[in-house]
Amino acid sequence: MILFAILFGSFLTIGLMALLKIITFEARYIIPLGGMVIGNSMNAAALSINRITSDILSNKLPIETALSLGKSWRVSSALYIRNAVTTGMISILNSMKTVGLVALPGAMTGMIWLEPIRSMLSCYKLLSCI
Repeated sequence: MILFAILFGSFLTIGLMALLKIITFEARYIIPLGGMVIGNSMNAAALSINRITSDILSNKLPIETALSLGKSWRVSSALYIRNAVTTGMISILNSMKTVGLVALPGAMTGMIWLEPIRSMLSCYKLLSCI
């Protein structure tokens, strides 16, 4: 299920970028962007799974109490699922915060020396963070 979500999200993101002509469908663009998207997805999934597992194991009694009172599993574990999703997004948000200070200038320095089209390179770098 998680593998399907990661692959679907990656293909959707890169597919939309190719359809909207943001990138051309070439290996030199698809492979690095795909690696970044899949890497961020795997990181978020691992953090979320770790958090929800620890939360559910440490809060068995409240969850089982809610289930015994007739609540569905979704209602009884909604708070813990929300916390897990938030935890999974924190690393992505933190990496996006540092793009302008660290990652973007460092990557752009190398790209400016290699390519004459500077504005397109900055667009690719900013899109890779999304």
